Amino acid sequence: MKPPGSAPPGSAEATAALRRLYGSYRHDSANASAALQRPVVMERQKKSATLSRRQRVQRLLCMEIKHNHVMASALLEPLAPATLKMRIAAWISRKMFGKVISPLPLLYTRNDALMGFSLKIERILSRRIRLSESEKLLIKLGVSLQNGCSFCGDMALAQAFQKKLSRQKFLDLVNGKFDGPEFSERESLILAFIEHRMKGSVGDDLIHSMKATFTDTELVDIGWCIAAECYYNHLSLTFSIESDRLALAAQ
Repeated sequence: MKPPGSAPPGSAEATAALRRLYGSYRHDSANASAALQRPVVMERQKKSATLSRRQRVQRLLCMEIKHNHVMASALLEPLAPATLKMRIAAWISRKMFGKVISPLPLLYTRNDALMGFSLKIERILSRRIRLSESEKLLIKLGVSLQNGCSFCGDMALAQAFQKKLSRQKFLDLVNGKFDGPEFSERESLILAFIEHRMKGSVGDDLIHSMKATFTDTELVDIGWCIAAECYYNHLSLTFSIESDRLALAAQ
């Protein structure tokens, strides 16, 4: 005897019931599959967006900071840190930047007094220079762009990003803009002074504006920062030290 309400196999009623059952199963399965796939798709989209953002920044940092290749070939090859002092310096570099910066195996392993001299410069810069952090790093980046030192320019950008300073301001400078709303009047004036100073000619109008805007001590500090960065630039250019991509790691 057939159960009440059952339809004979093969009948139109049974076929319709099977279709309804299969359609419901297929719909539920599709929903379940979509639910399982949604986090994966979202994660892929997120990674894709992040990758494209990093690629855009990479184009800005690596293509626009032109390196002035003054050497036909490298003077020296990197050396592994041999002394305890250099191994500690390499560890500190990894801690700060995620990698050993290029001057350490090229220069400081051969003459650690240069590292001590650089530390003195950084100590003066952080403790004795009466300029804002943004102004100091804009000088670093502006001078490096003028000299064509991609290593020092990349370092300045990385430090600016680590300090949470305006990214747009520093990327604008990479693209040759320093008179937009992102820049203060002091910053625009400093960068205009750097541009003319590095080209070898500073006119009376700009000199008057500098003297009217900055104190005598600040003028000395600006000149010292330019000179200090030129030291780093010329050292890096002489030994073919190019960008370490530190700014990308700081994103």
